[in-house]
Amino acid sequence: MPEHYFLQVNRSVTIKPLWGGQPFRSVIQELTQDTFAVLAPQEGSAALRLGEKVKVEVLAPDARYEFQSTLERIVTEPLHLYYFSLPKEVKRVQERRFVRAKVTLEVCYALGTEESDPAIPPHLFKKAYTVDLSGGGAQLILKEKPEVNSFLWLSLPLPDGREPLVVKGRVKRVGIRVVDGLERYEVGLAFEGLTERDVDRIMRFVFQRLLKERWQEG
Repeated sequence: MPEHYFLQVNRSVTIKPLWGGQPFRSVIQELTQDTFAVLAPQEGSAALRLGEKVKVEVLAPDARYEFQSTLERIVTEPLHLYYFSLPKEVKRVQERRFVRAKVTLEVCYALGTEESDPAIPPHLFKKAYTVDLSGGGAQLILKEKPEVNSFLWLSLPLPDGREPLVVKGRVKRVGIRVVDGLERYEVGLAFEGLTERDVDRIMRFVFQRLLKERWQEG
């Protein structure tokens, strides 16, 4: 496995200046032999200078990775990018928490069991909507009330030009929520059995959504 396998394009990072200044969250845009590039923040207290040392946190599907790095290069066209040196020493922190984004997606779901086949016929799927989404689960609005600890198969359409991702989730909590005057059920779902590639696909969408929100707020 490559030494810096946890550094991947479109993966979320948090940059914390060691000499003071405001931390900022960004996304890896490019990897070279000696550096990795992230989108630079808007001008302000989070802006960095060449040679500045930072602490970098990378959230990967298996853990959080922390290391120190130095800003080696700044590029302004066509994107404003910071190029940081690759780490010599890395601290791995086991962590299964995932960044979560508020997002409304129309999804399809089917009630199932832990052993049921994900290839459920399309006519058996029912429509639902997400409230939020992360690599570890989703919050859904359903018309019917599932039992806690039961399983749902979820067909999740991600705007990446690929087929919907079919995932299995365990119902962790169920609450009542009124939507447009109608009683619905807000369901907390924890994904199970996802591959790292599946998690990366979801998190890529989540981070892009968070980045878009940051730009809109700015």
